[in-house]
Amino acid sequence: MKSDFKKIDTFLAVVETGSFEGAAKKLFITSSAVSLRISTLERTMGIPLLLRRRPCVPTPQGRIFYQHAAQLTKMKQLLESELAAWHGVCHCEAGLFSPSLKSFGIVCIPIGFCLIKVMRRAG
Repeated sequence: MKSDFKKIDTFLAVVETGSFEGAAKKLFITSSAVSLRISTLERTMGIPLLLRRRPCVPTPQGRIFYQHAAQLTKMKQLLESELAAWHGVCHCEAGLFSPSLKSFGIVCIPIGFCLIKVMRRAG
C-alpha cells in the first residue's frame, strides 16, 4: 500500500508542478522514477491520467483522479497524525492524555493504558 501512495503522491506532484522534472525535484527522486511510477499507475488504472506536454496536464479522467487523490492524501495525513497522537498517548510518561485526542472524546481508554504502564514501572 505504501508504494500505491508513492504513485499517487507522484501523480499529484506532476500535476502541481506541471512536469516530471518538477515532480522529481519536489519528491527528491529521479525523473525516470517519476516516469516509472506514473506509467505503473496508468497501467493499474487502465486509463491515461496525464497529457505529456509542457506543461504536463491531467486528462479529463486524470482531473477526476486528481480530485480524489488529493482528498485521499489529506485523509491519509489526518489518519497518520491521529495515530501518531494516539501513539504519543500510549507511550506517555508524565502526562496521561494528549490534548489533540481529548477533543475527540477518546482520552479515557489511553489513560487506562498509561496508568497500567506507569503502575507496572513503579511496582
